[in-house]
Amino acid sequence: MSNKNEVLDSTFYQLADTTYKSDKDIEEVVITNKEGRSLQA
Repeated sequence: MSNKNEVLDSTFYQLADTTYKSDKDIEEVVITNKEGRSLQA
């Protein structure tokens, strides 16, 4: 699998997981790679 697809798959999974949390429980959404480093600048 290409690196781009891995990033898209990881991002989708993390965002989907966040949608099940209550809005009151969400302080921020940070998308990370498999090493736990943020993909956001």
